[in-house]
Formats: sequence, C-alpha cells, structure tokens
Amino acid sequence: MFFLPKEESADTVDWEKRDEECLELAKEAVKRILTKEGKQVRVTPLSIRRTIGAGRWFEKKKLVKTHKYLEEVSENINNFRIRKIKWAINEMIQNGLSLTLYKIQRYAGFDGNSDEVRRLVFKILDNNNNSLV
Repeated sequence: MFFLPKEESADTVDWEKRDEECLELAKEAVKRILTKEGKQVRVTPLSIRRTIGAGRWFEKKKLVKTHKYLEEVSENINNFRIRKIKWAINEMIQNGLSLTLYKIQRYAGFDGNSDEVRRLVFKILDNNNNSLV
C-alpha cells in the first residue's frame, strides 16, 4: 500500500502535484479491481480508496482530476450487475459447470427471484450465443 505524507498545513500542500499522484493511484486501483480474481467488486470511490489504503482525504474536492476520474469510472448498479453476470458465466464455463438461470444467478451472488437480473442473464447469454441447459 502507498500512503501520501500527512499535510502540515493547507499552504504547504501542492494540490496539483498531489492530484496527479492520486489520479495515478486511482487508475491503478481500478485496474486491480477490474482484474481481481474471484468475487467481483463494484468500482466505487470507496472501493478505490480501500484498494489503495487511502483515507477520506482521497475524495477531497481540491483533487480536481482525481475527483473527476472517480465520477467517470464509478459503476452504477446495473453496469456492475452486467459485469458480475458475465464474470459468473465465464467462470462457470471454465469450470465445466452447466448453465442454468438459477445457477448463474446464485454464482453471481444474486437472489434467484429477481426479474431484472433474470432479464440481464438472458440478454447476456443471447448476445454471447450461449444457452441454458
């Protein structure tokens, strides 16, 4: 983990330099989150902060470029669901597991009764030319 030095006073911090450093840390964190093995994690400012071990200062408005980047890369719940379902399907295929609607939903960690998730699974399978057993 990388920690930036604590600031002594607001005047001694070069916010532009700090912003560039934080932006690079955030980009690396997003790469690690998206390539993480196993259970998927939603890309949010909090997950990015946790990945690099930063405190709340990481979301300061003075870090203009970093703040803008965090807004751009944060996943809404629907995009995260799609990514998680795709991950589950790929994992199941690689492990030789049969694809059933219920199994995909459970593997991805969703409730088996969600109509919205069910529609997403069918849409993703249809787009990838996969079919259920």
